[in-house]
Amino acid sequence: MELDYYVQICARNSRGHRQESEFIDWLTREIEEMMQDEEFNMKLFQVVKKSDWRDILLESNSGKLDSMLDRLEDILRDSITIVGECIATVDYDHEGMAHSGSNSVYELCGVYWLEGSDFIEGPTEDKYELLAYLDNENPDHDVFWSEYAD
Repeated sequence: MELDYYVQICARNSRGHRQESEFIDWLTREIEEMMQDEEFNMKLFQVVKKSDWRDILLESNSGKLDSMLDRLEDILRDSITIVGECIATVDYDHEGMAHSGSNSVYELCGVYWLEGSDFIEGPTEDKYELLAYLDNENPDHDVFWSEYAD
């Protein structure tokens, strides 16, 4: 089955991943909040255990959950710096604030985002594509490179 949404890819990859509990906590919190919104018909989620919600996302390919998945994608993108784990950062300071900033790569269950001072790239499953944006060779930059950035 091909997954169209990165939130589904995170769900698939989360089993046994070091970030599984963070993903499940985030997913549960967001679905609970969405269940309060009348825009979403969430009866399916009301009749099953919360521990099965991830499986519902993975098994849904009928289009019935597309609006919910769209919203989860947006929420995840907007909150990746809170939910995800920073695996690499480059901070730079060139002649004052107008030329200063940072670029960071975040991971959540094998899905990656690059967040810069004024932009976001991703998501993607190819972390090396995003890590290549980081100028970690410049000695004037402060660099954080975790073991997960390898």
